[in-house]
Amino acid sequence: MALNDTFEKDLYELFKIRDVTRATQGSRVFTVVDLNEGFYHIEIDEDDKKKTAFEFNRRVYEWNSMVMGFKNYPQILQRVMDWIFEDLLGNGVEVYMDDVVIHAKTKREHDILVEKVLIRFEKHNMKLNINKIQYRRKEVKLLGVTPNGEDTHACEIKKNEALEYPIPETVTELRRFLGLTGWFRGFIKNYAELTYNLTDALKGAGKNYKWTENMEVEFLKIKDVLRDLKSLKIADYAKEFLLKTDASNIGMGGVLLQKNEQGEYVPVQWVSKKFSPTERRYGISEKEMYAIFWGVKKFEYELRGRRFKIQTGP
Repeated sequence: MALNDTFEKDLYELFKIRDVTRATQGSRVFTVVDLNEGFYHIEIDEDDKKKTAFEFNRRVYEWNSMVMGFKNYPQILQRVMDWIFEDLLGNGVEVYMDDVVIHAKTKREHDILVEKVLIRFEKHNMKLNINKIQYRRKEVKLLGVTPNGEDTHACEIKKNEALEYPIPETVTELRRFLGLTGWFRGFIKNYAELTYNLTDALKGAGKNYKWTENMEVEFLKIKDVLRDLKSLKIADYAKEFLLKTDASNIGMGGVLLQKNEQGEYVPVQWVSKKFSPTERRYGISEKEMYAIFWGVKKFEYELRGRRFKIQTGP
């Protein structure tokens, strides 16, 4: 039995990337710091070290720090980082596992926060990766996106990785391609519908994997969409939201919108979902109502307790 199989899944909540970016709304100065090999900063309890024992060259070794690949590592690291920066979270400091985002409206406020963060790291003997520090910038690259306090752009490096991806010859390669493109699904209208046949090919662990003409069409189409990605507006909670939803025979989608400075509605985020076999049997009115219900649930954080408008249909 593998070590991971002996542990219950840690259910500590991880932040989503949009949780981090929406917290930066209105900021003008940014810094991102990254722990150097974050898992090595978490020491294993003395009684548990024996569980990590392995043999090499006729000797037995035990890990003193967190083992790479341990299934609960992300939750443990997030919990530790949340504890270290507890009083700063949501006040100009956001944490996503081993990435810390520092943001403020002025350089003075920003620099004060940077000093506080560095003092915390020093106090807990945590080392930073100097090569990944982004200091005092107008926008920063973070987990595949680039927020600047008003908008979020898709990271060109990560986007190009998907654009240059060759035709998948195995289900593993297809899964990796969908992982790359799925990172940007919040930027893409009807992503679930655009990748309908590609995601269907993953069923049954891909035992009967075969590249088809429909998959080829979707593969090329999603790349075309990626080439022309538009930025997303970071939600401003002082302004009214508009939720637009729609449904088709195979799925549903929605977009949360707000007006920009020119008075035009621009997207905050796109969402989409394939219908299950049961859902596909719904009537069109049921599908449209379901899309509204689902859209409100998807954007519950942004919409709860606020007035907003709903528009349904194409």
